[in-house]
Amino acid sequence: MQQTGKLIFDFAFDEQKKKRLVFLDPVDMIVANAKSEVISAMEKIETYTNQGYYAGGYISYEAGEGFDNNLKTSDDFELPLIMMGIYKQPLEKSIDEQECPQTSELFDWEMSTSKKNYLKHVSTIKNSIAQGDTYQVNYTVRLHSNDVVCDHNLYEKLSKAQKANYCAHLQLGRYNIVSASPELFFQLKNDKILTKPMKGTIKRGKSIEEDIRNKQLLSESIKDQAENLMIVDLLRNDISKIAKKGTVNVPKLFNIESYPTVFQMTSTVSAEIEENVGIIDIFKALFPCGSITGAPKQSTMQIIQELENSPREVYCGSIGYITPNQEALFNVAIRTALIDTEQNTMSYGVGGGITWDSDPEAEYLEAWAKAEILKSLNETNIELLETMKYENGHFFLINNHLNRLNKSAEYFNFSISIKEIEQKLYEYAEENLNQKQAYRVRLLANKRGEIKINSTIIPVINEKTNYSFQLAASPINKKNPYYYHKTTFRKMYEKFREELGNAFDILLWNDKEELTEFTMGNLVVKVEGEYWTPPIKSGLLAGTFRQQLIDEKKIKERIISKSELESVDEIWFINSVRGWMQMFQQ
Repeated sequence: MQQTGKLIFDFAFDEQKKKRLVFLDPVDMIVANAKSEVISAMEKIETYTNQGYYAGGYISYEAGEGFDNNLKTSDDFELPLIMMGIYKQPLEKSIDEQECPQTSELFDWEMSTSKKNYLKHVSTIKNSIAQGDTYQVNYTVRLHSNDVVCDHNLYEKLSKAQKANYCAHLQLGRYNIVSASPELFFQLKNDKILTKPMKGTIKRGKSIEEDIRNKQLLSESIKDQAENLMIVDLLRNDISKIAKKGTVNVPKLFNIESYPTVFQMTSTVSAEIEENVGIIDIFKALFPCGSITGAPKQSTMQIIQELENSPREVYCGSIGYITPNQEALFNVAIRTALIDTEQNTMSYGVGGGITWDSDPEAEYLEAWAKAEILKSLNETNIELLETMKYENGHFFLINNHLNRLNKSAEYFNFSISIKEIEQKLYEYAEENLNQKQAYRVRLLANKRGEIKINSTIIPVINEKTNYSFQLAASPINKKNPYYYHKTTFRKMYEKFREELGNAFDILLWNDKEELTEFTMGNLVVKVEGEYWTPPIKSGLLAGTFRQQLIDEKKIKERIISKSELESVDEIWFINSVRGWMQMFQQ
């Protein structure tokens, strides 16, 4: 049976390594069900913390009007505005680094707002900007799912997939909250307050090279810098209400942080608070965070209330805890799922800052980019994979394999040592492999740098054998980054191989009807005496043997259309283990 009032915080205090705090058995549960109850609820919480207790839980976005009745929010909410448990002390635990449980849970999400209405609302916001009612609006929508889920599994998967610094799992009876927020609302320590607004987003690339380009684009984006600076100025103004004169500063401006599906621009605002400023005063001055409202806050929140078709509730509110010595740490509750155990439903919010320069179509795509993390919840246990040929005491193309492995490790934020991996490969070969045999050696590396190696003898290939292939029945999604990295996540290949009859392999193609690769190797075609292979941008893995042949100028890159198959002179399958294998279409 689930325990009501169990709270787990995996927060990074002082922006250091995350530490797990677990709160159990609350001595009281402070709840505000109406905006008129918000201040009295916070007063009770402050009384408890002054008496030596800890407090932990959430404050919903709609509670903002309870702190300041000029900040208008929806009245159509079901979730209590505040739920904060009171505890004697937390348990400190190490964060479990074991792999997530493998489950069959898959979640189908639907956006509460149609694309047509989304684009219409963005246009309405731009009109409001033109009229001078606002400079920037953080417009959000909700995704909903009717799937029954295990909140513990969802938390483990979402927190590991998001790799965020402010993750929390709140079990509050009917409602469970799973938050994997990368954004700090505020940290209070030794009368110093620190906020870290996040504003400015670009989608991750499909490779390290594309990542570098996208990161640079975000870093130099005038639009995103302007968005970020507006919120920095708003927060400087909010903090100045509770800060000692002359102490408000911005130690970091336009910093770029990397997350699994997006890059985000952050800045840091800090100050020393005045004496006798308490938690209630901080929330009155800052809540809700300006990064999820826009600027100016009062008129912008009015626009949000008029346009958004559902309450935000815990999404865009704040989750955190307060200690007896008046330290506090609260996130901005983005990347946050609300689970209603009575209705067996989930909601998850996404949004972005709309300015005069915003392109409605681009903003719609950005919203879905922030939701991409939901699609990767069943990909949290991936391992990097390299398959090499070992023969006559050497690993064929080992430098190419290790270079590709290192690039993928950087892309997925895996902690590996290439030098150590190379050493272990040769140790394995010396202990297990016969110098007179040729082997297929399979290397797996997980996110902690742990590796596994196994091998099989490569059977002798009969050059007289005719190897056949089938053309895939449907196109690949070349936006899927897993086509560009060799990992154990191979569901997209397995889907195509289900079509495989008695052929050796399936030849893939993309939505532009460009040929890409086989499921187990790269494609080369011979046309009028020259050998060609599809470019990476068509949607394929950069094979090590393929790259070697390009470097040696034995093959060249060009787009190869599906319609060309009938006219090419020869079709070849290549990889570093099997070499060249001529193929014939079934």
